[in-house]
Amino acid sequence: MASTNPTKPSVIQINGGTILGRHQPASSSSSSSSSAGYGRDMDLFYDVPYGRYRAGGGGGGGRFRRAEACPPVLPGRTIRADVDRGYGQPQISEGLGAGAGTRCDGDGDGDEDEERGEGELRVHVFRACRCSSSPSSSSSLPLESSSSPSKSSSSHPLPVVIYIHGGGYNFGSPHRERDLAAWASWSKEPMVVFAVEYRLGVLGFGGTRGGVENVGLWDQRLALGWVGEWAASFGGLVGGGVTLMGFSAGAHSIGHHLLSPHPLPIPISKAILESGGPTARSVLSPTHERPTRQLASLRRHARDTELESMPLPDLLSAASAVWEEEEGSLTWPFQPVVDGEAGLIPDLPVRLLDNLNAGGETGGGGGEDRRIDVTNISLLTGFCTNEATSFISPKSDLATFFRKLIPKLNIQELQELYPIDNNNSNNDNDNNDTSSTTQRAYADYAYIAPVLQTASSFSRASRRRVRVYEYAADPSSHGDHILPVASRLHRGSRPGLVAVAEAMLSRWTDFVVGDDEDDDDDDDDDDDEKGKCKWPPFDIDSNPSILVFGAGNDEAKGGSRPGVPVSVRRLTTLEILRYRFWWRNVHLSQGMAC
Repeated sequence: MASTNPTKPSVIQINGGTILGRHQPASSSSSSSSSAGYGRDMDLFYDVPYGRYRAGGGGGGGRFRRAEACPPVLPGRTIRADVDRGYGQPQISEGLGAGAGTRCDGDGDGDEDEERGEGELRVHVFRACRCSSSPSSSSSLPLESSSSPSKSSSSHPLPVVIYIHGGGYNFGSPHRERDLAAWASWSKEPMVVFAVEYRLGVLGFGGTRGGVENVGLWDQRLALGWVGEWAASFGGLVGGGVTLMGFSAGAHSIGHHLLSPHPLPIPISKAILESGGPTARSVLSPTHERPTRQLASLRRHARDTELESMPLPDLLSAASAVWEEEEGSLTWPFQPVVDGEAGLIPDLPVRLLDNLNAGGETGGGGGEDRRIDVTNISLLTGFCTNEATSFISPKSDLATFFRKLIPKLNIQELQELYPIDNNNSNNDNDNNDTSSTTQRAYADYAYIAPVLQTASSFSRASRRRVRVYEYAADPSSHGDHILPVASRLHRGSRPGLVAVAEAMLSRWTDFVVGDDEDDDDDDDDDDDEKGKCKWPPFDIDSNPSILVFGAGNDEAKGGSRPGVPVSVRRLTTLEILRYRFWWRNVHLSQGMAC
């Protein structure tokens, strides 16, 4: 989280009103920090409202309905957006858990004592200051800014990134996931990042039958349109296409938006999908046995109180009880569902992906009302080697676990592909794979196979390059890549991870600000051997090669091996056989699972 020390404000005049943000000077890290500070001056704006909906508990409905867009500030009003309170949308881990913020009607003054619960949706904006020089490409120490903060926008609009956070659709916020301001500050070219909040858990994906399904996804789409309308006031360029970026559930969400036949409200030119995709985990029909059972359990824990009107703490308490019932088997409640012709996911995601391969219409192009063309989107996607180690005990029995998770799966074929190995050697590559058999199988099912299914489909359908990565620095669990991608690590006791971080951060930001037609992997970079490791264009059939970060590194686990910052490897025959097994069976986790 960024510092809240008083600094000179950043000011934006927008919609006849004023937003007061915070100016973050370029700074190096202290020896105790895991981050190397900010590479250039940044302007930070927190809790800017983008949407509103009628909160529950007071009658009138609206809790489970689509939100309406609202301006960032009303004419004649001034709002403070200079304090990062670190809160997100209400979620089961915190009860009300929403803290303070500006009201969506623009009347709020940002008072820190103002409680913030339901009813408002916010975006956080991190913009490279026009006064700052570019960060040094050879040092983790930033350059000094060249002048004082400016409140006016530059004549050169900045590339736009829209970030959607993960958390299993039940938890999280952009604040807790990564330091996006630091990430943007180290880009060789300036950019502006819009980090989106959206309704979570029972509020966003409750499937109550009385409202709209997938309202959390509709919140995200509302935010996309809001960015399209207001990005220019924050110095952003939208017309040439923006970059969508998300981790885990955020990546799943982006995949759903790209495949949906409903027009996107903003042109998309690039997408970064980390540990996720539209076919990840399960996307069931709302009438499938699992969400039906979970909804019945929710109502039972709510003691048959009307969900639309019950107090928020009581609703979250009931939802928490449902989560606890399902968490151990990873049959998580409150997930996106196939929501029919008028919805964002009108069919099984795998069918929508197949439609992309067949040249059919998706949310990315095909009809006259489409704003973008999926076949013209550049994709960067990838996974961590041991995605499942934080979810499943290494002692979990393979057959028992998957019989409960996917009842119709062919367990015999599964066991043939994943034989029990007491030595925990469950892959034929050398990238710190320490997963047990069940952990390896679940990692492939839930994350890695879906990532590669998306990459494979886009490599066939898109005219742009598809880049695939693997984060292999031990323990390389789900989300372990986030810190290296998010910031330059302090040059201390982990020199190998520092090199990995610089290699990943530079490639991610170069992907955003660069031209995909340029061979941006050919630049010289002595620190991470960037010039020696071009990012191979991925094709599962002819060139199943991926870029690997941190192979052999064990510093995060207390070891001393720096490993290799960047390398290239081909997927093995066994890996591809396993991934194709999951591709063939993905329909068993979608729709009615038949």
